[in-house]
Amino acid sequence: NVRPDDGFFYCFGCKATGDVVEFLVRTTGRGFLDIITELAGQTGVEIPKGQVDPEEEARQKEKKRLLRALELAQVFFKTRLSSEAGQGARAYLADVRKIDDDTIDRFGIGWGGAADDGLVTFLKEQGIPVDDGVAAGVLGRSERGPYDFFRHRVTVPIRGTRGEIVSFQGRIFGERATDAQGKKRPKYVNGPQTGVYDKSGVLFGLFEAQPALKQGKPAVLVEGPLDAIAVHRAGLPSSVAPCGTGLTMRHVEELRRRTERVVVCMDADAAGKDAAARAILMMLSAGLDVGLAALPDKDPDAMVAAGRADELRGILLGAPAALDELLNRARKSATGGVRARVAALDELLPVLAAPPRELVRAE
Repeated sequence: NVRPDDGFFYCFGCKATGDVVEFLVRTTGRGFLDIITELAGQTGVEIPKGQVDPEEEARQKEKKRLLRALELAQVFFKTRLSSEAGQGARAYLADVRKIDDDTIDRFGIGWGGAADDGLVTFLKEQGIPVDDGVAAGVLGRSERGPYDFFRHRVTVPIRGTRGEIVSFQGRIFGERATDAQGKKRPKYVNGPQTGVYDKSGVLFGLFEAQPALKQGKPAVLVEGPLDAIAVHRAGLPSSVAPCGTGLTMRHVEELRRRTERVVVCMDADAAGKDAAARAILMMLSAGLDVGLAALPDKDPDAMVAAGRADELRGILLGAPAALDELLNRARKSATGGVRARVAALDELLPVLAAPPRELVRAE
């Protein structure tokens, strides 16, 4: 029950109560200072500032310029997707990926357009210098001049924890998946490291997942943005993914600050299993409760596209503890003699040593 006139809310379910700031902190998962700063900006209240270091002031000005370029790039990508020229991209999303319009809107999915310099021209028209577009990671430079970094690709914005767009991932599709010589182009491209985007610290989907994590839902770690979107569509809006890099301890720390349990759900191939093993080790060492989901299909996106969203949700919700699952797998592989048992133990030792609590290790 929200009482705007009295300035407070009350939840009859969990008995939580508080003012507008507490309401936004609880429903968005963001920090107190972030909320206060944003509300002050919306209402024209000036927050007193101490003496600003000139270098820091220059960094803040650059950050604003880059965020503006990214914001406008998103406008361009969304407009291109809804244009007549974007019909092929819309068909790819609907027919191949089985992504509906609601999901496209919710996650801001767009299309980079078919021209090499469509975004270059658009940003210039909006008064954004080419240098800012390159520094923001949405334009590239070659000997022939600036070009659109995400041309011919479906785009997915990557947001910071305050909802600001800090980068994009692009997915190639259709006839553009191969070049004129018949060579396959990279399936995915990720925006580069910039002044506003640090790949080692930003997780795709964390902004969207914060309300569910705040309510005690476990995080679901997957390999990429489209898998994270698929898990959201399956009814678990707490899915996250690294972009263009492996999982880092900074990613793990971002999760640890927001939840106690993470379900690891990587692709079913060999690379996915290796990535899952590394993620489990890192999360156990951070003291997290880790579940391990074994998929019967290639990845979450493939399962949802095949109409198996309910099955995926059941697998994730019923994921066994990662330690138990790895122990069971080791028991099965430790057959046929001493060498097999030693190999199984060698594989397990780092995992058994990872949990910080001695009692867990002993058990």
